[in-house]
Amino acid sequence: MVDYKPDFILKIEHPLLSQDPPGNSTEIVSVEPNRGNKWLVTLQKTYDFLRVDVKCLGMNGQRINGEYMHFIPMNGGKHVTFAVSSYALENFQIASLQVRTEHVLHDDRYAFYIVQMREENLPFRLRVPEGNRSPSLPGYEEDDCEDTDDTMSALLRDIYSVDTEFVFGPTRTRQETCLWAHRTILTKYLVFDDLIKQASFANPKAGVEPVQVTVTKVSLGTFAVLLKYIYLGKV
Repeated sequence: MVDYKPDFILKIEHPLLSQDPPGNSTEIVSVEPNRGNKWLVTLQKTYDFLRVDVKCLGMNGQRINGEYMHFIPMNGGKHVTFAVSSYALENFQIASLQVRTEHVLHDDRYAFYIVQMREENLPFRLRVPEGNRSPSLPGYEEDDCEDTDDTMSALLRDIYSVDTEFVFGPTRTRQETCLWAHRTILTKYLVFDDLIKQASFANPKAGVEPVQVTVTKVSLGTFAVLLKYIYLGKV
């Protein structure tokens, strides 16, 4: 199984709307947890249908690459995919679709994910966990180690998403080696935050190409295990 990093994932949950105005519509402001981009999601009910409008309210300096928006109900129902121009989203235009209200009902509320990706075919499936846990997007499941390992492997090979490069000098048994990673994941830790900031100041092209961080006091093997623990919470 191979997963690719989405441009963004918005988790939308809201109580049921009434049939008549003004209670038949609502506006939800959702902020991406990693990148900080802000989105306005408008829901409007008309008879048995729910219209969903998605509009960017503010970009945080990172581009949108995906051309497909996936609408994924939390009740485990079939997802809907439609083409959405990344240029239009970045220029604050509205992306809209309409679904039957029953398609997005979950635990007496509207509940669904909005996922923007480069891929037209959703590269992961939706699994609704048993019990009262919140539904999750597979590829990010803590209890699915094999899939999660595949996800990490795919992310670290994806030249479009990595923005940090750890460089290890040559030894008697290997040439210079690099490990790729993602700044948004590593900068949660003060040591990595300081290292990446120092390397960014020294690199005039930081933000255009991956920041290079030279590693001298930790072996390649040890550092690789550390990265795996940071990404997956296990070794």
